[in-house]
Amino acid sequence: MIQCKNLTFGYKKQPVYDNFNWNLTSGSICGLLGPNGAGKTTLFKILTGLMFQRGGEVSVLGHNPNKREENFYKKLTYVAEELPCPNMSPREYASICGPLYPNFSIERFEELCQSFEVNENKDFSNYSAGDLRKAWLSITLSCRTELILLDEPSKGLDINAQTVLRKVLAETAADGSTIILSTHHVREVEGLLDYITIIDRGGHLRLNAGIENLYKEYSLIHSLTKEQIPTESLAYQRRATGWTALLKEPSNSPQDIPLELLFTGLCGKKKEVSNE
Repeated sequence: MIQCKNLTFGYKKQPVYDNFNWNLTSGSICGLLGPNGAGKTTLFKILTGLMFQRGGEVSVLGHNPNKREENFYKKLTYVAEELPCPNMSPREYASICGPLYPNFSIERFEELCQSFEVNENKDFSNYSAGDLRKAWLSITLSCRTELILLDEPSKGLDINAQTVLRKVLAETAADGSTIILSTHHVREVEGLLDYITIIDRGGHLRLNAGIENLYKEYSLIHSLTKEQIPTESLAYQRRATGWTALLKEPSNSPQDIPLELLFTGLCGKKKEVSNE
């Protein structure tokens, strides 16, 4: 589905990716996780043809994004972190642009607006930041494209809207779309993802695996005191009954590996995960 081979990109004197290699072949909802400045947004723009890499090869859905082919864009939709405000309402925009996508459904658009409690007849410029994102999510998900890229999709959403977002993303994936969502708020996607890619601030690939297979490389141990945590642990967190630590060694049996511990262990400057 997605292949990056020796991808190189940078801004003037600031390198972002240097011979970056990434393959995504499976998964319904994939999390692209990394700290701020890791290059997640840049990668999305390269994958959608909004930016051109300096070197290497990129393939998305069998297309070269740099060619910006019509058939390519019929298969893909993208909600950026920074959202535009056209001089019209979401319903007008959906009526104009929706038919460009073969699987667009105006009925699904209306359902999503209702679920998100957003007025689709209100001009974009009159929305709050949260409602603006909900409007764009409603438009994008109603296009029902093969691939959907979402950059910080929960940004500006309150708790109720985040709950709705998780529900509609699961529904969209169940209908056959592959969703890649980028975030550094790991707790918000816990339990939603079935595949995970982690990159660090140097643009290095730290992990690329299915959630159900994480226990084959990582394991959890529990201790009563912090002093009992092994020094080789990647990260640890205080629990009500003691401490939980993450180790880079296979589990003896399947375990649910907390993504926040994993993210901190691979990308964090500190080992301890806050409970806040």
